[in-house]
Amino acid sequence: MTEQEWLAVTYPESMVRLLREKPARKLRLLFCASSRSVLSLADRPMLRKAVEVGERYAGGLASPSEVDAVRRELWPDPGVMGDRLSRTAFGAVGELFPVWAITAAVDLLLTEAVKQARERGRRSLPKDTRKVIEGSVVGLIGCVFGNPFRPVATDPSWLTSTVVTLATDIYSDRAFDRLPNLADALQDAGCDNSDVLDHCRGPGPHVRGCHVLDLILGKG
Repeated sequence: MTEQEWLAVTYPESMVRLLREKPARKLRLLFCASSRSVLSLADRPMLRKAVEVGERYAGGLASPSEVDAVRRELWPDPGVMGDRLSRTAFGAVGELFPVWAITAAVDLLLTEAVKQARERGRRSLPKDTRKVIEGSVVGLIGCVFGNPFRPVATDPSWLTSTVVTLATDIYSDRAFDRLPNLADALQDAGCDNSDVLDHCRGPGPHVRGCHVLDLILGKG
């Protein structure tokens, strides 16, 4: 895949294939973010549990045994392909990070959207609904990984106490509405990288694992 293709792609699965060798933490957080999109439509306890444990594990706050317990609960028989909910949830706590976990998340989002539409008396969804859902997941990938063809290196001069404190608070509290403030602080510190500043000031989506926050906080 070329940079031009990356910037124009609308199918998240093709992007994930390119990112399979990226750090496990980043991939896990991507699946968790995708799953949170499902949870915004419907409360799925099994999926919520997997997301919470997966995010904690990515941050070093959940033990391997806790993760193993969730895996066994989600997928008692690894030799049998689970349903879309199981596959989506497994992406948050699995070790292989298969591409189909993202596909399952997209399918589950579409299923929930159809269910809600029917509950409101609508017989069908607009034809471009799947494209919109896939676009939202593409946006999550952009937040977590940025542009892999143009990696940004941290300039130590950017890492003022104000910048680091802001980034830490935003990450810990999911206070992504404060990212424009972080852009201002970075600019005051001498950052003139348009990719970094535009991402912080852009509409998002912004999620935990954001490549700008990880860059500042030294998270891989």
